[in-house]
Amino acid sequence: MTPYAVITGDLVKSSTFKEKRKDALRTLDEIFNTLKSKLPKDIDTFISDIFRGDSFQIVVSDAEYALSIAIFIRAQLIRRSTAGIAINTRISIGIGSIEYLNQEKIMESDDEAFRLSERSLDEIPNYRRLIITSSSEEQNQTLEVLSAFIDAITSRWTSEQAEAISHWIFGETQTALAKRIGVTQSAVQQRLQLAGHFAIEACVKYFDSIIHK
Repeated sequence: MTPYAVITGDLVKSSTFKEKRKDALRTLDEIFNTLKSKLPKDIDTFISDIFRGDSFQIVVSDAEYALSIAIFIRAQLIRRSTAGIAINTRISIGIGSIEYLNQEKIMESDDEAFRLSERSLDEIPNYRRLIITSSSEEQNQTLEVLSAFIDAITSRWTSEQAEAISHWIFGETQTALAKRIGVTQSAVQQRLQLAGHFAIEACVKYFDSIIHK
């Protein structure tokens, strides 16, 4: 049985947003609404309200989608950043069991996946933006390397590359992407290649294989 995943995140340096704070939170809401339309209908996904001013949690019933969700959120935030406000987030994925899930009030839920996700977010180094943790120490060694590698790739994305990745990650074709963005298919292909989509794809597949062990 595939375990649950809890994705806990918060906005980086949100205290500096000042009068643009509402815009940043509105951006998060828009990203979450788009995310719901991207995921398969048979996957249960629950998204909390914003709490502690800049934090959120997402519960997904099939953990194999967790990494793609994290990549999507980061890509969308990079795409939507402007010269006036650069929005970024730290994300912690906890993989494990959930005995009690309050679908209406996610923050009142509890169990292994929640504790792993919340604890790891509190411990994430300042220079990192993604961390993945399970209850298996052996598995965590691999997940640490995987998340560090993805972290290094995503931190170098341009807005155009991030936009392409955010739609591609859930299976949109290059032809459909070109039509959506208003550029040629070859331009989309170049953006994806420069963004390292081949490496991202390999990481997502490897993550899936780890989850299903």
